[in-house]
Amino acid sequence: MKKIADKIKELGFSEYAVCHEHSKAYLLVFMSYGYYTEKDEDNFSVSPYYFASNKAYFATKELREYICSLGYAAEVRNKIVYDNLLEKCGALRGRNNLFFTEESGSLFCVHVIETDAPIEDKAIKGKKCINCRKCEMLCPMNALGKGVDKCRCLRHRMDIIDDTEGRDKITTLLGCDICQKVCPNNCGKRVIKTYPQFNKQKVLEGDMTGIADLVGKNMARKTRLQFQGICLITNSHNRAYLNIINSIQSELLNNSKKWCNEILKNIDLEDGK
Repeated sequence: MKKIADKIKELGFSEYAVCHEHSKAYLLVFMSYGYYTEKDEDNFSVSPYYFASNKAYFATKELREYICSLGYAAEVRNKIVYDNLLEKCGALRGRNNLFFTEESGSLFCVHVIETDAPIEDKAIKGKKCINCRKCEMLCPMNALGKGVDKCRCLRHRMDIIDDTEGRDKITTLLGCDICQKVCPNNCGKRVIKTYPQFNKQKVLEGDMTGIADLVGKNMARKTRLQFQGICLITNSHNRAYLNIINSIQSELLNNSKKWCNEILKNIDLEDGK
């Protein structure tokens, strides 16, 4: 097991856990992330979860191949519902329905490998929710209470092109994260010092060059990112990109463009200037 543990560390995982269920061993590997410590006027803010998730995806595949090279069977099982595995390993569920560990708070992504390697159970230390209700009170969509209403959660609604209910709440690409940013259990966790290159002009123009390498092909969908970019520009009251937005050729985004123009062209009137 030491060889596998060393490989897990080498691949950049922050921690791991092992549990057995139905005569099968499940190896859970965690990839931590953090938020930005500086501002960048040229690049869109992006939920850092997706960088960690993409990195962990390939690292988990490499880990699986390594375990197989040792002579054991191993399969990545990310499509299973692993809530029970997290609970069994010691992670604790918070009020925002996310799991927390002492090491990473809720700022992690987790991948699962099923294997017959002779590995012993290994627990992690969970972080208990203090029930401050900050996540619930500050959720922009009122999606939290007893668990999470996924139909209202902004992270899920952002995948709906031209959604009119949540668009004025969007503050980052590919995610919301407000419930995690305000959580006391996440204070002092890992941070990212520099923004990735999600250049505002390129995203709005539909240039996805390099983006799939950062967040994966599934997340780097042109129209989805253009929609979210339009929302971010509108919500930041930034007129500098209005001409670029108006030049976007997509019927799916016509309503969003119209909304953007209505907001940005009336900023002065709203501010009384």
